[in-house]
Amino acid sequence: FSSKAFTAFTVMLLMIIIARSFGTVGSGVLSMILLVPGLAFSFGNLGVDNSNIYFLANKQSNPKKILSNTIIQSLVMSALMVVIFLLFFFVYPGIIGELNPIYFYISLLIVPIFFIERFLQSILIGLQDFNLFGKPLIVTKTIILLLMAFSIFVLNSSLFVTTLLFAVSLSILPFWYLFVLIKKYGFSFEFDLDLFKRNFLFSLKSYIIALFCFLILRADIYILNIYRGVSEVGIYSVATNFFDAINLITASIALVLFPQMSSNIKDGYKILRSGLKLTSIFVIPAILVVAIFAKPLILLIFGPSFISAIYPFVFLSIALVFWSLTVIINQYFSSIGIPFYLMFVWLLGLALNIILNIMYIPKYGMLAASISSLIAYFVLFVLSYILSFFASKKQH
Repeated sequence: FSSKAFTAFTVMLLMIIIARSFGTVGSGVLSMILLVPGLAFSFGNLGVDNSNIYFLANKQSNPKKILSNTIIQSLVMSALMVVIFLLFFFVYPGIIGELNPIYFYISLLIVPIFFIERFLQSILIGLQDFNLFGKPLIVTKTIILLLMAFSIFVLNSSLFVTTLLFAVSLSILPFWYLFVLIKKYGFSFEFDLDLFKRNFLFSLKSYIIALFCFLILRADIYILNIYRGVSEVGIYSVATNFFDAINLITASIALVLFPQMSSNIKDGYKILRSGLKLTSIFVIPAILVVAIFAKPLILLIFGPSFISAIYPFVFLSIALVFWSLTVIINQYFSSIGIPFYLMFVWLLGLALNIILNIMYIPKYGMLAASISSLIAYFVLFVLSYILSFFASKKQH
């Protein structure tokens, strides 16, 4: 929890530095650079991360075999996604909107880094080795933040140099994880096909839901960039980056609960209710304080050029409450094997969000994006909560 909280803090500091140094365009560029690897991971991970957590928590798989398979899968999947994204860009160059192609290429450098980091983190969570998970995370995020500050304030680097340095520095954490895990558990170049087949069904269901989840979170940014341009994305990033920072902490609560629920299915619903209470106690007061002081905070931290982000900031903050609770509920469904009907719930939420964004972003811009998210997240929460109640009855 503390490592994720620290990560959220460093992300916000980095966004403030970029916004103050390079304005709305710089913020928009950074948001788009982070969107691409996230999108690639969502399309290409095939549920390996959640599968690792589930089977390691239940002690149904050998850590060395999972580690070996995971490393091989991360390299193959990330390479495949980079090729697909490049081909897609060459055929449809307008897909990145106003973003300079050089920043698109930088974002592709992050794709393999993103894959290996997320996959290795899932192994650590499944093993419940939160000490190894957290310490490297805190150290590397500090290093990245200091590098960015040095590049901007001491070297007076351009936006291009700063983003390139940022992309390269992200590789520190996965290499750290890789070194420690291989040293502890070993590594084999042999891919265990039987292990892959045994975990495939759970991985597939997890993959579909995670993909829908990511698309719901990021559809507004992409559609906003297409219709309104990278500058408005930069302004909107004030709201989305605060959302992401708090969501990191919520996700850390969820990731701690998931292995506990998986290894103790009988009391899973009780653990879920405790998780919902804990998340509500943390998120709701934080949202209220920040929403009330949104205007002075934005003016003080980001400057007057970001003042139009106030209303999207408030709406997205409210949406964060429903999203945070939905994330916790989703871990309960994962712990009981992910019922098939859950995929249709997420598909409904995704369709609703995309339709509202396409209908209203061209006219109302980022305000429509934030309200669309609020509506979609609320619907997801209500449906997920009702279904989790009925699912718990079947477990007894």
